[in-house]
Amino acid sequence: RKKAMLFANIPALLSATLMGLSRLCGSFEMIIAGRMFSGVSGGLALNINLMYAGECAPRKLRGLIAMTASTAASFGKFVGFALGLREVLGVDALWPVLMAANAFPALIQLLTLPFFPEAPRYLLIDKRDKEGCI
Repeated sequence: RKKAMLFANIPALLSATLMGLSRLCGSFEMIIAGRMFSGVSGGLALNINLMYAGECAPRKLRGLIAMTASTAASFGKFVGFALGLREVLGVDALWPVLMAANAFPALIQLLTLPFFPEAPRYLLIDKRDKEGCI
């Protein structure tokens, strides 16, 4: 699960690069391709992150952890809406910055995820490491 989450950051960073450089290159096609890669990354992340968090959470907190995915998605939509306001990044010159903002969460996950533990189910079933699972 951890490796899948790390690899899911590749389309996110690719989309941020394409959309961030679209104005410089004068290509709206880069925005379309970037949005496609962003959608792929978002779809992967919503499924894999929820699975990893659910497997790592104690039994009593699994329901709460499962709700964090929808809460985080709603919070992300709110932040995107707030950043898109004309007073913040919604002006014509700052659109590439706004569209490349999805690189920040991907970079944070890329930098911090290697320090997180493996999922207990992965350790027990795939690696056959009972002590690591416990």
